[in-house]
Amino acid sequence: ALIMLLVLMPMVALRRKSVTAGPLKAPLLVFLGASIFASVAHWLGTAAVVQLGRMVEFTFVTTVLFTAFIRNPRQMDLCFTLLLILDACLGVAAIIGFAAGARNGLYILGMHKNAIGPSLACGAVVGFVYLRSPDVRTSLKKWILCAFILCLGGAILSLSRGALIATLAGCLLVLWLRRDFKGLMVAAAIAVPIFVICWSVLPEDSAKYAGDISLGARTMQFRLQHQADMIEAWKQS
Repeated sequence: ALIMLLVLMPMVALRRKSVTAGPLKAPLLVFLGASIFASVAHWLGTAAVVQLGRMVEFTFVTTVLFTAFIRNPRQMDLCFTLLLILDACLGVAAIIGFAAGARNGLYILGMHKNAIGPSLACGAVVGFVYLRSPDVRTSLKKWILCAFILCLGGAILSLSRGALIATLAGCLLVLWLRRDFKGLMVAAAIAVPIFVICWSVLPEDSAKYAGDISLGARTMQFRLQHQADMIEAWKQS
């Protein structure tokens, strides 16, 4: 969001247009107001500040970006291109970190896999869309292919199963909407070797962690217990 703001705000300044949150301004302000009130009533210090900041970013800032700054498909395309570049850099960081000894995944540049994995998944899906788009110049597709490989490889090495599922679901959705059945073969030809290579270099404990999706797995038990605790807290307050 910050990178998009830095790129798009000069465009708004040059047009001298006012920044607006559009028709969603009122419900967003009500939502954020309720969140702030609840956080103040049960203040949790730094954790509350971080979560409120994320709410503002994911709701208000994102909405302003799309309603105030995006005026034509070219600007939207620029945002997706920036996303792909940034996620490719994250993929490079994941691969370098893995090669340097951080072989159990989970953290990349200090960020947990559940935070960075979805971003890498978005990058992989955007890269795949560009690869299958007839509007993208052929000369650019080799760079897009590199970015797609980096994003997918980084997602695998992060051990984020949700990121892999999201990447698969996103690519299949694009193929289905476009009725691009040839693209399914192309995707398989690219993705399967990447998955096999990345999975083969994972340490045994990391591969076991990523592959264990049973209810008895430690991460599944942690999630179920967390869900139960949250439901109990909701009942009490």
